[in-house]
Amino acid sequence: MVHTDLSAMLDSAWAHLFVARRRFLDLVEHMSFRVGADDVGDVVERARLAMLRSIAATIDGGWDDGESLAREAIALLGDQWPQDRVGRFAWNMVARCVALSERWDDEADEVTAARRAVGVAAERRLAYEGTRALGLALAGRPVDALRTTAGVRRAADIVNRGVLRAELALADAIAHRELGDRRRAVPELHELAETRSEAMLFCQLYAVVELSHARLDEGDVEGARSEFARAEELIATESFGPGGRTWLGRLGVLLAIADDDLRTAHEWVETIADPFWRDTSTARIHLAANDRAAANDALDALVPRCVRHEVVATLLRARAADEQEESVKLAAAAVEAASGNGLLQTVASEGPLAVELVELASWRPPADWMDRLRRAAAEGQRRWPLFPLTLSEPLTRRERDVLRFLPSRLTVREIADELFISGNTLKFHLKLIYRKLGVSSRAEAAEIARRMADHLQDP
Repeated sequence: MVHTDLSAMLDSAWAHLFVARRRFLDLVEHMSFRVGADDVGDVVERARLAMLRSIAATIDGGWDDGESLAREAIALLGDQWPQDRVGRFAWNMVARCVALSERWDDEADEVTAARRAVGVAAERRLAYEGTRALGLALAGRPVDALRTTAGVRRAADIVNRGVLRAELALADAIAHRELGDRRRAVPELHELAETRSEAMLFCQLYAVVELSHARLDEGDVEGARSEFARAEELIATESFGPGGRTWLGRLGVLLAIADDDLRTAHEWVETIADPFWRDTSTARIHLAANDRAAANDALDALVPRCVRHEVVATLLRARAADEQEESVKLAAAAVEAASGNGLLQTVASEGPLAVELVELASWRPPADWMDRLRRAAAEGQRRWPLFPLTLSEPLTRRERDVLRFLPSRLTVREIADELFISGNTLKFHLKLIYRKLGVSSRAEAAEIARRMADHLQDP
């Protein structure tokens, strides 16, 4: 009967949602094909199928499709959506897709509409608050996220709903890590990474990806690769859609840059579906190659969707600026947005160049925020390789003079002017410096210069 009656098929698929994710997805796909081919089912059944397709798309990493299908179900059911046993979840699905798309804003029309709609039932409102906490954490508002989870934690324990608990747990972990509380965040992420929830498998995937980011920030590149491989296997096994591939692709770019493998980094960019993270990842690669013009071209296309995006984009623009004054101005704007919303790890993860620019604008943020940022940045210094201070071929005095300027924001022509030499002479010195240091770009040489700062002074 299950395979001949659409209503029974809907019930069967719903029953599989929380116990067998792959079977649920197969059933939804089968029903979608049948309804499309045979034009069967009344309006209510079509609305319920749209809802199941929305859930299938969302748990599979297709946030955009999930949202549009949930809205389709709402339109089909009209005013009856709160009374329908499947349709009543529609606005919660809209809210969840907004959260996972990293565009949560309590004042936005789409969020306001969802909040008002779910207010008709206490059960739906409680689920909405769990999604809200996750949305706030992903959007870069960790303090608000923790306040929200604290407000519904007791109720969540009472009703014992797995989806709600998973969202609250992930929101807590993301928020604690963003605030620099590694002691709490890492164990929370480990627990999520080991907990499989058929309906919320993306929570497990995000936790594994976030653990890899945490390892990379600590300088444990091998540990980051291990978690990355785990996430890659999970995506391949479960056939995650564009959302999961975007998470993995962003991480793949960072690991490739850490390995100085820019070709592989470009290959990972091609797997990133989200336009914001695709363009920021492209900009990172150009910055790693010390190509500021190309980085700025990539950044010009950005359309931030939340405060976290704005901070990341502004810090990258600060690194890509040609003039130090403009770099500091942009860093100050990023600091103001970051410190005002509790964003810490997002800034520290941008690396020493970004942190140095923030230091130049350190009069802007609260002192305690700067202190915590410095601690987070210090912990992450291991991420950047320690180069040997004893070179096989020593630098000449003039080469040491040139090397001192490389970490600055000065252009090649400006450095030449400072040293009272021609541009061609400077380029000759740079070629010799790169050979002696065993590097191929100014960015790499500049990083060595920072490490060798005390050794670049004249004896």
